[in-house]
Amino acid sequence: MLEGKLLAKHPLGGINAEPSTLRVIDASSVVNQGIYALGDVVGGVCFYTIEMTHMVQQAKRLTEHLVREVVGHMMTRKCSSKGVH
Repeated sequence: MLEGKLLAKHPLGGINAEPSTLRVIDASSVVNQGIYALGDVVGGVCFYTIEMTHMVQQAKRLTEHLVREVVGHMMTRKCSSKGVH
């Protein structure tokens, strides 16, 4: 993935990711909409040593983000099917 430039190294270690959603940031500094990371590989972004409690917090944040995206997508499709804009 590094060679394919789908992700970029973070200067403080690991890979670069958006802290709020944990979406991976590619070599062109573009947030990838479909690749997520958590755990020690995002330690540089989060700037701390990963512990289990931090991984749980990251997983919770990622899950909440994905649920919002899915619900938003479902609402958009529901409105589109009824012709609501």
